[in-house]
Amino acid sequence: MDKALKRIKQLFLYSGATMIVFVIIMVSPLGRIIEKGINLHFMSIHNRMLSNEITAFDSIECKLLYEGMIVAGKFLYPEGAEILNHYINGNGSDLNLDPTYIQSSPVVVRHLQKMRIGETKVVRFSQREDWRLSYALNPFKLKKEKDRVLLWQEIEFLKSKHVYTELNFGVFKLKLQDGLIHSLKPKKFVVRSEWVYKSVK
Repeated sequence: MDKALKRIKQLFLYSGATMIVFVIIMVSPLGRIIEKGINLHFMSIHNRMLSNEITAFDSIECKLLYEGMIVAGKFLYPEGAEILNHYINGNGSDLNLDPTYIQSSPVVVRHLQKMRIGETKVVRFSQREDWRLSYALNPFKLKKEKDRVLLWQEIEFLKSKHVYTELNFGVFKLKLQDGLIHSLKPKKFVVRSEWVYKSVK
């Protein structure tokens, strides 16, 4: 029992030390070089995909990347993870998204306050305004009714190398081309969400 506890303590110490070293490296100039290298690596895979030269190893790497994002996202960005999972593993059917977080998003709240009853608009925003929402929906359509709000968007990522999503890991940022996901043959679909809204207008 004592040996098991000692091993567990050692594991925590080693894990903590490794994490500290990783953070120190990533906030240093060396970290910027590593960050740039990772971004260029995935950009090269995307370019090969656009040229129909993607390799089997590229496809495996992309599968691991996106499945990893889904697993991690379930704890940090559940809406984005659910959409991503449905896009690469679903059958193209509509997805109804839980509105719990969406209805409280500062982006959504701000736009609703400025909208008239019956108005529909396309909402676009900077990722920094709401990182969590940006990993799920950006842009999206929003309709304000007297007693409810409707939100929807067709999910089909552009293949253009000029369209990307910035993944913010705190100590470094990964710029991932949206079109890279097409290496996994995703199925486009429509995501929807709605909630009760008490308007004062």
